[in-house]
Amino acid sequence: MEHRMEVTRKKASQAELASLMTSLLQVANDGEADQICRGLVEYWVMHSLFEKKDGVANQSQYASSGLILSPELAATCAFGWLRTRRYLLALNQVVSELLKDRTNGMPIRVLYPGCGPYGILALPLLTLFSPEQLQVHVIDYHETSIDSVKQLANVFGFSNRIQCTVGDALDYRVQEDTKPDVIVSELLLAGLEKEGHVAINEHLLRQAPNAILIPEQINLSLYFADPQIEFAKKTAREHRCYVGRAFSMNRESLLAADTLTDEISGETLNVPQGLDNAYQSFLFTKIILCQGITVNEYESGLTTPILYPLPKGFQFAKSLQFSYRKGANPRLLCNLNGLLPR
Repeated sequence: MEHRMEVTRKKASQAELASLMTSLLQVANDGEADQICRGLVEYWVMHSLFEKKDGVANQSQYASSGLILSPELAATCAFGWLRTRRYLLALNQVVSELLKDRTNGMPIRVLYPGCGPYGILALPLLTLFSPEQLQVHVIDYHETSIDSVKQLANVFGFSNRIQCTVGDALDYRVQEDTKPDVIVSELLLAGLEKEGHVAINEHLLRQAPNAILIPEQINLSLYFADPQIEFAKKTAREHRCYVGRAFSMNRESLLAADTLTDEISGETLNVPQGLDNAYQSFLFTKIILCQGITVNEYESGLTTPILYPLPKGFQFAKSLQFSYRKGANPRLLCNLNGLLPR
């Protein structure tokens, strides 16, 4: 193992990494940019010693915040080129803007919960900024993932620029003298189901209320559509019936949430009438990373529309009241308001 580590270190190059990152930021064409991102991710991952292991590395589990992906599954997230690329673009944009207004000489501090074994959504960006400009603190539930991140940081010469914490991000306590300027995370599935993205971001933001969130907003919208048309023609929109936005996770909704309950209030939507019998209810997820950078429907597994069964008899309700439940099984809830005569 030690011999392999030395060989890997000699091959790793900050200059090569910086060149890939610079190209990624400069190319506007999505197809070309995704290929550059693929090269970047593969270059980063080839220097990792993370390997599939029996036990904790290939078994996901549940904690108080919801589903915790195994290191093995978390590692696969890096290979969603478009998603990874846009996260890096967003973080670069936010850090660059913050540095323009920085007058105290302190570095921008990024807190990155759920970093997985590669820390891919933030760590490669360190090559474009000096230690005086950017520092990253990673948190992961699994020691295996943190060990992998430490090894990668060592290989690329970033060890003095990252802090690492093993544990549930929902238990993490922000230190007063190292409050983050940015919180970047991707602890979510389509529809904000199962994983603890909402709860963890609320927990961290309450401790650092001036921090910028990436994503800054995640919208869940209710549609009705014919599944056979929707899934056969992923770009066809004219058949859809848009009902409205059911829930938004953003700074305002997180800070306004009642700390005495696990539910966050959502929106009230009217029930559409006269729908075709083939139509079913869907949740569409839109991820707004920062101004001008989004992940839209079907661009990622995170934004693939999902069927969302409404409560029985919803057709006869005056309206639908939505809320989001945190806890061990996070999900969007729907209650019926009043009943119309049948």
